[in-house]
Amino acid sequence: AITGSLIWRAGPTSDTGAQLALDKMTNSIPGDVRVVDLSGDGFADRMYAADMGGRVWRFDVRNGQAAADLVWGGVFASLGNGDLAVKTDATKNRRFFYAPDVSLMKTGTTNIINVGIGSGHREKPITDVTVVNRFYSLRDFNVFSQVQNTQYKATCGTAETSPCHQIITDDDTRLVDVSTDINPTIPAGGVGWRMNLQDAGEKVLAESRTFQNRIYFTTYSPEEREYNPEYCVATVGLNRLYIVDAATGKPVVNFASPTSPPDDISDRSKELAQGSIAPEAIFVFPTPDADPDNPNPPAVPPICLVGLESCGSGLNNPPVRT
Repeated sequence: AITGSLIWRAGPTSDTGAQLALDKMTNSIPGDVRVVDLSGDGFADRMYAADMGGRVWRFDVRNGQAAADLVWGGVFASLGNGDLAVKTDATKNRRFFYAPDVSLMKTGTTNIINVGIGSGHREKPITDVTVVNRFYSLRDFNVFSQVQNTQYKATCGTAETSPCHQIITDDDTRLVDVSTDINPTIPAGGVGWRMNLQDAGEKVLAESRTFQNRIYFTTYSPEEREYNPEYCVATVGLNRLYIVDAATGKPVVNFASPTSPPDDISDRSKELAQGSIAPEAIFVFPTPDADPDNPNPPAVPPICLVGLESCGSGLNNPPVRT
């Protein structure tokens, strides 16, 4: 940060200057790299990134090691056509323009890192209607253990002597398709879930956010909208906000009747009023109003927003210091 000198880099095998050469690093990574400090010591321990070939990458930082051995890493998931032998099926040409959404979770008694990400071609939001875009919630079971470069495999055997990660693929039998299931179950050992987006050409064009065990993400569909002269918005394009259970993908909010439980898979999402392409959901933590009669006013619950629009779902727990 002070001098700009190179510490480390990864690249394809043709990059002779890379400290970590990866034969599958053949597509660009336009999104941010998600960096995680797992130990709380102020040093980076883990990095996740996603590329235009539909891959999600994981890297372990080995602080204190020389540059040649500073970072281990490999393909965590391959969900597009980047690693397919035949790439002519346009429906599988999924691209990730944004960083993975990484959160520490517990399923039962097992700690996992949940990696949420959705696909969509940002450069062609209207014209690209062939690809079957999906949202994925992937489970990383090697939470605090580092995985060596050679331990990213198509299949992990039972006699592995060190942590092994079996690369998750789109047709992986361990990855549950929850697209039409209102109350899905992820079996023990399952690596997460995937969900088809509901419209032809619907895309995830922003990062997702995991909050209170729910995943919030927005999508854009190239649909014709009824022109309304009262609003200065484009007549092409429909934005949705999805709010689903992070562990299973089931709906958690009944937008039509907020006091009732969700009763249909359509309760996973609601249409947004805004035009253009909606940004990601954000969470605002308001400061309590000053009260001279109460030096310790109660905390104000956080507010969820997409742009200037309310998410339409209450957040009832105030922040607590941990």
